[in-house]
Amino acid sequence: RMRAEGGRSNVELTTLTGCDWSASSSAEWIRVLTAAGTGSAAIEFEVSSNTGAAREGTLTVADQRLTISQESRPCGYELRSTHVRMRADGGRSNVELTALTGCAWSASSSAEWIRVLTTAGTGSATIEFEVSSNTGAARQGTLDVADQRLVVDQEAAAPPCPLALR
Repeated sequence: RMRAEGGRSNVELTTLTGCDWSASSSAEWIRVLTAAGTGSAAIEFEVSSNTGAAREGTLTVADQRLTISQESRPCGYELRSTHVRMRADGGRSNVELTALTGCAWSASSSAEWIRVLTTAGTGSATIEFEVSSNTGAARQGTLDVADQRLVVDQEAAAPPCPLALR
């Protein structure tokens, strides 16, 4: 079993002196460093970093097979911004989400006046949302994307203009 970061490892081959062997990989992310030899040896191989889901491949040496499993990289998420201010008349806006390829996420709003337009996906994305016009006091809501939170502040509606006749 290999860590998501990958790296080098080896497997010991035991055979009689003078017996030829060769080694190969079933996956492009497993590179055989000791491809052939004679007699007993340590077969070295290198596993590339994994940016997606857990995976398996096979290392074949002579007629022997070894399954190599590699862990998935933990998904990490980051919003480019954690706070946005919107005008009272509302409108559309967006926030950039950075995530590893293959990492799934969903987006939701805590307030009925914030409508999420980009509700789910995988990997990095631009999350679009729309804020309704505000007719009252200043307000605050949140947009939750994966394990991240964007705070949305919206200005109060402009007070009515007082009129007086003299």
